[in-house]
Order: sequence, then C-alpha cells, then structure tokens
Amino acid sequence: MQVAAPINNASASSASGLEPAVNAPAESPPFSPTIRSPRRDAPPVYSPPAEKKQVAWAVTVDPAPAVKLPGRLLSLTEGHVDGVCFARAPATIAVAHLWEHVPRAEKKPKFNTRHVLNICDLARGGQVKEVPLESSNSSADYEMLAVSPNGKQALLRLLKRAERHSNWLQLIDLQSGAVASEWEPVPGDISSDLSAAFIDDGSVVTALKDNLTKWNLADQSAMPVTAGSAFALSPNGKFIVAGTPDRLVFYVAATLEPCGELACRGKPAALAFNPAGDRLAAL
Repeated sequence: MQVAAPINNASASSASGLEPAVNAPAESPPFSPTIRSPRRDAPPVYSPPAEKKQVAWAVTVDPAPAVKLPGRLLSLTEGHVDGVCFARAPATIAVAHLWEHVPRAEKKPKFNTRHVLNICDLARGGQVKEVPLESSNSSADYEMLAVSPNGKQALLRLLKRAERHSNWLQLIDLQSGAVASEWEPVPGDISSDLSAAFIDDGSVVTALKDNLTKWNLADQSAMPVTAGSAFALSPNGKFIVAGTPDRLVFYVAATLEPCGELACRGKPAALAFNPAGDRLAAL
C-alpha cells in the first residue's frame, strides 16, 4: 500500500501536473529582522528584510472522461436529503436520510421534525421502501452513519434525545423499521467528531475522542482497537487502518490482530482507500 504525501520537490511537481510559471528562487532563510544599535542608550533600529519574489503556479486540468457515465434521477420522499449511504452487497442498494418540518396545531413548538429513510434500488431506478424513524414526532435529530454490507440495517447517530444533545447510536432494521438496538459509546459525551463503519453485518467500528473501538452488535460489547480518531476500512471489509501521531497501523478486521504499519508525518485527520484497496491516502 502507498500513502499519499505532500509533493515537496520540483521534479515531482512537474510529474503531477503542477508547473511553476516562473523559476522558483532558491530557498531563503526564515524571516529574521536585523536590529542595529548605534549607541547603548539609543533605541534599536529596525531594518526589514529584502522583498521576496512571488511565485505563480499554473495547474494543468485533467481532460474530461471519454466515456459518458449513465445517470438516472430517483424520486424520493419530499424533504431535505441529509445523507446517503450504500450497501456493499448488493451494491445497488442505497439508503437516503431525509427530514422535513411538519406544522403543528399548537403554537409551541410550531413544527415537528419528520425523519424517514428511503431505500432505493439503483439498478431499477426507483424507491423500494420508506422507513419512518421512531420518535419522529418529538425533537429527536438524526445523522446517517452507515448501512450494513447486506443492506438490511442502518446505523444512525441520535443527536438529540429527550430535548437534550446526545451521542447515542441506533441500529435500525430496514425490513421492519424498528430500532434493533441502541447504545452510548462514551456516556455523557456530546462531541461532534463521531464516525462509524460496518466491518460486517454483526459488528461496527467507531471513532470518538481519539478512541477507536469495535462493537459487537448482538450485545453492544466493546473491544478497544487503538488510540486514534481517523480510520478507514478496506473496500472488502477485511482490514482496518488507524492513524496515530507517528504511524499508520493496519489490523485484520475480524480479529483486530495488527498486520502491518507505515510511518507518517503527523497525526492524519482523514484516511481513505481507493476502490481497488491497494492504495491509501492520508490527509
């Protein structure tokens, strides 16, 4: 696997399509003002450094693809689309989270927020099912996180619970629309940096507060993986890579056994595999 890194030399820049419009000057020393004191009792005199030459860069735009990709419009329930996730197999199943305000007869509050999940078949080009979320007549608020590989379950983050901000996770059965299970990864924590992904149909991995944890969905038992807020799951679901302050650590997803590592400069904020799973980008 290869890790994308910033390009620092001129030859690499030319190869990547970044061409300097003018010759870049040699590296200049860091800013260091000159202080002169003619006399001990005289105030110091400031001499600004020489003006640096500005370098303009031109970017070569990639040509448009020669093959036209087929597209199709899907009709969804009325409302605001808040997120879309895809199943792994069948890969044609997509689940969209939508919400809308529904007026109330009472003055306070003026609206209820209605949340639904639209299950779509991308191959047939239509909506398969609409799943209303429980507690839609209250002030509950949701964020779509992931869909199970078989397309039968959705993992959502409950942002508000009983009029209070929360960080609960809900597992929704897309066949019945019922809440299969729910749990709080870190009790009392309401930070917004929670992310999650399905490893397989029976387990998920979450990142919160610089802690990476694998959860068994049957009983919500936790298995800490490592300290790191950024992670990526390989396209086939077999490997997890986690970012730490000085390296990237690879794990076998099923057993959490370490299987390799790569040195990196600084703690990555985001990680992503390419679709083939043989390259990794670290940001």
